[in-house]
Amino acid sequence: MRQTRYFLFFLGLLLTLLFISCGGAPKNPDTGNTADTADTADSANTADTANTADTADSANTADTADTADTGDTADTGDTADTADTGDTADTGDTTEDNCPDDPNKMEPGACGCGIPEIDVDSDGICDASVYRITELTLMDPHIKISITNIGVLDCSDKSSDVNEELVKTMTESTDDDPPLFKTSILIAFRPLYQSGTTELVANVYTDGECTSTTPWQCTLGEKDPQEGTYTNLNTGTEPCMAPHPGTTSYDGINTPLPSCFVSTGMEVTFPIDTFDIVMTDTQIAAHYDTDPAGALHYGLMRGFVAEESIKDVVIPEDTVIIGGRKLTTVLPGGEGSCGDSEADYPDGVKGWWFYFNYIAVKVDFTEPTE
Repeated sequence: MRQTRYFLFFLGLLLTLLFISCGGAPKNPDTGNTADTADTADSANTADTANTADTADSANTADTADTADTGDTADTGDTADTADTGDTADTGDTTEDNCPDDPNKMEPGACGCGIPEIDVDSDGICDASVYRITELTLMDPHIKISITNIGVLDCSDKSSDVNEELVKTMTESTDDDPPLFKTSILIAFRPLYQSGTTELVANVYTDGECTSTTPWQCTLGEKDPQEGTYTNLNTGTEPCMAPHPGTTSYDGINTPLPSCFVSTGMEVTFPIDTFDIVMTDTQIAAHYDTDPAGALHYGLMRGFVAEESIKDVVIPEDTVIIGGRKLTTVLPGGEGSCGDSEADYPDGVKGWWFYFNYIAVKVDFTEPTE
């Protein structure tokens, strides 16, 4: 009986082992699939796994595509593209920069691009700094006349006498109330900008009026000014202006050094009693005494007087020494003159380069009234 029970026990154990080894035991849903997937002998399970992977891949691919589409939406609404399209600096700013090389100005204003805006009274005219010529000396050509000295015809140099008369007309007063200087030649810088490197406006008024009582008060004159521009030279050893080569006969002509200015050529008309003398290609230059300048030192004014323009000019009778004579007769080389010729021939035109030394000082002024 005991043997029969042992036999049945071993038989049951054997059947159980065979059943498990043949896959008959119930599968765990979490671990059995993993075993099947890893079991390379079970081809059906392997195929199922591959199918499952393919399905997952397909799903993942679709998801990826969907995600990419979502990213495309970000591209469509690209903030950078929108910023370019609506760029305020490019399309929203309608202000035109009419002074592209001047970082401080968009418009020229009264004074122009590259120049500080100085228009205190807001009249649309760039404020000026004005200088009155207080000393003017003719250096070249010299004034000469024929005189008889003890029966001998002599050519006498009267330049010093003429310059004395120039001093008188620059310093003597009229009988007006208030008294005025007889002659006031004014130089107006619009504006005075001594550190500027561009061309700036400089006007010459030969008909200015200045009171001879201090402080001097000047009016720029009723006629249109002789208009030009000026440039500065602040470094180096070269002068701002010098005589034209081969056009002088005498020494002592000023050659203003930096810091200095020189103007462009102008046509300047000098009213002298009953006639005018016109100097063409007239330039002025001078050394600044300080910054801002209180005076213009070592000044030089040069200009050309064509003989044809003065051939009929007669010097007023009351002019000391040379009164009553034709102007051409007192200029060496002119018709009826004496002495060696001092005439010049720029571009074949006979005439004379005139060179004046001058000094000018800053004055208070008012603009001319229309």
